[in-house]
Amino acid sequence: MSRYTGEKTTHFQSLQLLGKEEKVGSETVTVYLRDKDGNILLASGTTVPTSGTSGYAKSALFIKTDASAGTKGLYENQGTTDSCNFNLIGEITEAEIADGAVTKSKIAYKVVEVTVAAGNTSGSSAADSDLVDGEIFGVYPTGNQDQFIDNVQLNADGSVTITLAAAATDDNTFKVLVVKA
Repeated sequence: MSRYTGEKTTHFQSLQLLGKEEKVGSETVTVYLRDKDGNILLASGTTVPTSGTSGYAKSALFIKTDASAGTKGLYENQGTTDSCNFNLIGEITEAEIADGAVTKSKIAYKVVEVTVAAGNTSGSSAADSDLVDGEIFGVYPTGNQDQFIDNVQLNADGSVTITLAAAATDDNTFKVLVVKA
């Protein structure tokens, strides 16, 4: 970067926000930008502003400067100017999920049938590329179940294997709900 000296240069000019340390509520933060009403639009520090603190604009950004490597550190005020509520950007709070927002039609899933044949301790479904990297959400018997389930596993090829605690006396049939990736 180059500093502007009044001379023509081929380097890009940049804007540097210097900020000013201020005590806002119970935290000391570096304030970089305010709106026309004096509310903070952009600030940084090591402590995320306490919920309920006033003086941060709606949608103000806070940068947590000591966030660990590999973790998020950018917060947004989802509260008001009179009562801030900073949440990590990219995370969804329970309040943001309205009743009925997550419905059966919006979840990509598949029900897989698995039979553990009489005399065996395990059984598998056919391979299914749609289920690779999925997650098992649940399992339930659809007929006879004469042994306890020891393990339910989603395999690398998308097949599902159920392992019983002991050999099945009769065919044991199950359905496994797999949420697709």
